[in-house]
Amino acid sequence: MKTAEFFATHPVFSLDEATMALAPKGGRLGTVERLKYHLRAGTLKLAARGVYAVVPSGVLADRFQPDPLLVASAVRPDGVFSHHSALELLGAAHSVWHQCTLYVEQRRR
Repeated sequence: MKTAEFFATHPVFSLDEATMALAPKGGRLGTVERLKYHLRAGTLKLAARGVYAVVPSGVLADRFQPDPLLVASAVRPDGVFSHHSALELLGAAHSVWHQCTLYVEQRRR
């Protein structure tokens, strides 16, 4: 898959997802180098360690804030949204919180 296609279909993704989808010749190291290039170019923003967000065209990377629910999902793909986060996803929340709640089996180390 080409990098532009991957960015168009994955607004927030992890390094592992990018490595599997892009499959560069250098493996994981090749993916890291490619993502570093896009970070310097301003087309990507580092959302968390190993999690990247695609910056929409016409928006400065410094001012861009990725969707926190997408970031949480990329950080903990095994997590289940709960409490107010689940209500937001279902469209039943009456307010917006800037915090996501996920239940996971084990703590992240």
